[in-house]
Amino acid sequence: MIAYHWLKADMTAGHGDEPAWSIGEERTFRGKVVICQSGYHSSPTPFDALANAPGSMLTIVEIDKPVASESDKYVSRKRKLLAAVNVERELRQFAIDCAERALTQERKAGREPDPRSL
Repeated sequence: MIAYHWLKADMTAGHGDEPAWSIGEERTFRGKVVICQSGYHSSPTPFDALANAPGSMLTIVEIDKPVASESDKYVSRKRKLLAAVNVERELRQFAIDCAERALTQERKAGREPDPRSL
């Protein structure tokens, strides 16, 4: 099953003490797999995974059948890193676009945004 996961720029996870991942590497979690606690987490879309992103490396992963899932995340025992790309620039541009839309909406509603928000 193909899914998405975010890593830090140095290819390490957001928490824990695992070593950096390499393209093509597969790992198996040894222990109890519990969603939001332990195991290898991923999501069905990059956007779903963004809520838990520790960094700017977007990865495409192959996972075994999820042990548990929610609408926006999976947890599995195995994960293989298929590809990774640093999308820091795109994330910054997305944030700028969101902020500009919010400022435009405030002005349309007749409110001038606080200058500190610019």
